Amino acid sequence: MKFYSYINETNDTDKIIDIMIKKCKPFLNEIKNIPDVLDGKYYLYSGRDKNDKYFTQKIRKDRQPLNTPKEVHDFLDKHFQKIYGIKLRSNSLFCTLNRSDASSYGSTYIIFPIGKYKIFFNPNVLDMVYALLDITGKAPVSIKKEDVEKHEDEIIDVVQGYIEGVPSIYTDAEIMLYGSEYLAIDHSFWVNNNMDDKLNGILRTV
Repeated sequence: MKFYSYINETNDTDKIIDIMIKKCKPFLNEIKNIPDVLDGKYYLYSGRDKNDKYFTQKIRKDRQPLNTPKEVHDFLDKHFQKIYGIKLRSNSLFCTLNRSDASSYGSTYIIFPIGKYKIFFNPNVLDMVYALLDITGKAPVSIKKEDVEKHEDEIIDVVQGYIEGVPSIYTDAEIMLYGSEYLAIDHSFWVNNNMDDKLNGILRTV
């Protein structure tokens, strides 16, 4: 039984490597020049309500806010679309470089964008929830549209502070991944199968 399990794990790592090489090349080309990623110090993490060793999934285009009223969510998206051409709050997978933060949302997965993608983050925004609290003085669940309209200039400043690209140094900021699909690999599986070394091997060839 133990040998059978080992064979399955080996087959899974081979499948993951195959997906990375065939479908994740744009992302691999971006991270191969980031020393901290190469050293395995951080990855893109996301907490998912899953138990799979790995999976691929489409990025939702209708994401609903967890802790923010819909009218405030839409207000933010309006400004993200004006500045970046994308309603990022509704059309992104939310990630973090902080594995502990990701685990609070579900099982911890390491994320690899598939195909073309864009990544946005503001190094001063750990979570938009906290940014809204700082700006309005109100808990996000109780914020009304008139509250954000009153502080529109301040919110625009926050939105304009977003940077496109994978962070080159560690940050606790929330990260929005915009694209069509992603590969997710369970963190425990990653560690147990020495995927750091396997990723470095891949990055030497892309």
